[in-house]
Amino acid sequence: MKKLFTVLFIACTAQAMALLPPLYTSIDEVKAIVNSPELSQKLDSGESIIAVRRTRDGWVVITNKHVLSGQMETLPADHPGPAQFQLKWGEPIERTKLPSNRPWKQRSGA
Repeated sequence: MKKLFTVLFIACTAQAMALLPPLYTSIDEVKAIVNSPELSQKLDSGESIIAVRRTRDGWVVITNKHVLSGQMETLPADHPGPAQFQLKWGEPIERTKLPSNRPWKQRSGA
């Protein structure tokens, strides 16, 4: 019984150690977005990233020319360590062709 308790305790501790605080989780998510090979394929190398923002539906990358929406899925982990993500990107939209009610648009006083 004592061995079983020890094994369960170690398993639970290892699982708890895999969880990161929200700040570090979001840092890992932004790193995955910026380092995404698909992102560099969708955007021109002459563009510069202005912002990366989380929305209700996923993430938005805003450049000086385009806006690109993406979905992020956290892949299941079989051991403790940094989370792995899978990204699915939409097609870039020219900033000049966007509607005025953008979900990432900053509101004054907020």
